[in-house]
Amino acid sequence: MRPLIRHAAIRHGPGEAGTAPGRKKGKKSQFGDTLHTLIDKEWHSIRRVTTTTASLRDSRINLSKPGETVYRDKGYFGVKPAASMDKTIHRALRCHPLSIREKRRNRAIGRTRALGERPCAVIKRHFNAGLVLVTTVTRGHLANVIACFNSNLLQLRTIQGKERAERKLLRADSAERLGGGSTRTGGPKLKRFHSKR
Repeated sequence: MRPLIRHAAIRHGPGEAGTAPGRKKGKKSQFGDTLHTLIDKEWHSIRRVTTTTASLRDSRINLSKPGETVYRDKGYFGVKPAASMDKTIHRALRCHPLSIREKRRNRAIGRTRALGERPCAVIKRHFNAGLVLVTTVTRGHLANVIACFNSNLLQLRTIQGKERAERKLLRADSAERLGGGSTRTGGPKLKRFHSKR
């Protein structure tokens, strides 16, 4: 089963004009649209994306498919996904506090689910896409798709950089084994110096 991480982020829009539908969170009103993403756990790239108004609850959008494992936060608690394996964080209820086992399970899921925060943070900070400059969901979705595509390209460059660094380390290790010491620290020279003495 392919593990995927579910994430939703609000992109704020023109609230005072009332052009974008919004929702209330606590005492604050939030206007704009919500970017719903499904992120690959292994490569941290965005696999599926959709856009809704901020007034629609996150739990009503289901991006998972049968045969997948999906990690979700407690905002989705009580809503069954289409995925074969549900890894949703448990939420404490008034009549049912969390047990020790459920708390441990939540911590384990939280460590994995936290990886899904990075792509949305990159979209907001690196590409300055945290603010909605359009008023229709269709245009907002197009902007979100382009931002997600850019985020995946940046992640691909990060993966390639890691692979290059790993290859460099492997070459350095093989050179150390063949030469009897590290080429960077001058291991073989040190040995010749000791042999002369």
